[in-house]
Amino acid sequence: MMAGAKLAIRQSGNLLNITHVIGSGEREQAIEQNFTLDGSENTQAVFMGQGSMTYTAAWAMDTLVIQGKQTFSTPEGETTVPFMQEYSLADEGKTLILKTTHTTPMGARTVKHVYVRQ
Repeated sequence: MMAGAKLAIRQSGNLLNITHVIGSGEREQAIEQNFTLDGSENTQAVFMGQGSMTYTAAWAMDTLVIQGKQTFSTPEGETTVPFMQEYSLADEGKTLILKTTHTTPMGARTVKHVYVRQ
């Protein structure tokens, strides 16, 4: 994610809303995701309706773990990619660490993003 990326997280009971804002100025784009935190399986459309995401979300100690699979169309046909996102806090809650792993036929790729509370 580029410098200046923003992340807004809102929780109400077992419902969690995560908004990723990327870009800047007129090129700013928001991607909103909604999750149910009770461990049940849920499905929702992914960014710009280009597929779907089936997931479970639950707390594992102090880490929110969202895991599932994304299915989308490619020129070669439909593709499904397993993923796992882990959200954890550091620095007395001032820093949020998001670790995302996607598993493809070419192997697993993990990306770590660090957000500082504003």
